[in-house]
Amino acid sequence: MTQRAGMAGRQTEREVQGFRGIAKRLNTTPQALETAYDAAKAANPNLTRGQFVAANVVAHNLGEKNPAITTQAILDGLKSGKSIGQTLRSLG
Repeated sequence: MTQRAGMAGRQTEREVQGFRGIAKRLNTTPQALETAYDAAKAANPNLTRGQFVAANVVAHNLGEKNPAITTQAILDGLKSGKSIGQTLRSLG
């Protein structure tokens, strides 16, 4: 294993651990969030980790009252250049 490969492995582990606290709150696993983040980042290279976490938390908190508010709907809004607030307004 090269030093670079070893560093990449540690970074991935660190990133997964970074999702540990929020994963518990969202009733999922850090690995599931990391996988979802990687997919969302591939679809929108400008997406930040903070935006991804915020989209998940907002969808978790508001989705029960408004089924149109989903993580994917918020991520789609961000991808189109809208803010989370603008996206929420468009979702009702």
